[in-house]
Amino acid sequence: MGAKFYARKWLREPARSVANKLVSLSDVQGRLMAVQHQGLAGGLDFSQDPRTQADEQLRRAVSLMLPTHQPTAKWCRVGGPADGGYVMAQDFTGAVAVSMGVGWDDSWDAEALQLGASSLAQFDPTIRRPPRNLKNSEFHRLGIAAESDSAHGKVSLADALKLADPSGNQEVVVKMDIEGHEWAVLDNATQGWAGSCRQIVAELHCWAQIGEAEFAETAIRVLEHLGVTHVPVHLRANNAVPLVSVGAYATPSALEVTWVRRDLALPIEPLSTLRHRLDAPNDPRTPEVDLDGWLPG
Repeated sequence: MGAKFYARKWLREPARSVANKLVSLSDVQGRLMAVQHQGLAGGLDFSQDPRTQADEQLRRAVSLMLPTHQPTAKWCRVGGPADGGYVMAQDFTGAVAVSMGVGWDDSWDAEALQLGASSLAQFDPTIRRPPRNLKNSEFHRLGIAAESDSAHGKVSLADALKLADPSGNQEVVVKMDIEGHEWAVLDNATQGWAGSCRQIVAELHCWAQIGEAEFAETAIRVLEHLGVTHVPVHLRANNAVPLVSVGAYATPSALEVTWVRRDLALPIEPLSTLRHRLDAPNDPRTPEVDLDGWLPG
C-alpha cells in the first residue's frame, strides 16, 4: 500500500511541476503582450497626420467600421466571458443562428439558442463533431470558402446559408470567426447575400497586411459592401493578439465588429467612446486595447 502511494505521488510530482511551469510561461506571455501593446499604443491615435499610404488605407477602413450609438437599443454579450463572446443586439428570436468557426468553444452557439434562435447551424472543418449536442442544431464539417468545393469540404457563404435555412424564408444571425478566410469569403459572396441577416458579428483578421495594396483594396471593398445593408454597432480589439505598426499609426492584428441590418437599426447618435460596458478581454492577463483615438476629434 505504502509503495503504491509513493509511486503515485512520484508520478504526480512531475506532472504538477510541468503544470506550474506552463502557468508561469502563460503569465510571462501575457506580460510580454501587455508590454508590446503599451509600446505601440501611441499609434492608436488618428489626431496625428498620416505619413504613408498604409496610414491612409487604415483610416479609410476604420471609418467604415466605426459604430454609432443607439441609445434605445438593448445589448447583450453572447458567448463566453472572455474569448468567444461578442457584444450584440438582443434580437435573436425566431432567427436561424449560423456559427461559422466553432472549435472547442460553442458558448455563442448555445446562448444564441437561449436568446430565442429557432435553430442553429454550425460550420467547422477542423473538428469531427461539435463540443456539445445542442438542441435544434445541425453540425456541418465544412469550411466557409470563396467557392463551394464538395471534394475538399468547402462551402460558399451563400450555400452555407442555404444549408442553415433550406426554405430561404427565415432571417439569420451570423457569427463568423474563420481565421483570415473571411476576406475572400465576403469579397466573393453573391450580391444580396446579407439581406436576410439581422445581425453579423465577425472577427476580422490580417490587419498587419493593410499596407499591401491588394489586401487594403479587398478589405475596404468588403466593408463598403457591408455598409450598404448594415450599420456597424460595435467595434473592439482582440487583446490576445499583437498590435502592428503601419506607419504613423498602429492597429490590432484582429478586430471584432458587429453589424445590424439598416432597417432594424434604431435612431443613432455619434459615439463618445468605443468602450462598452459588456466588453471583456479575450485574454484576461492583458489589458484591453483602447481604440478611442480612432474616433473623430
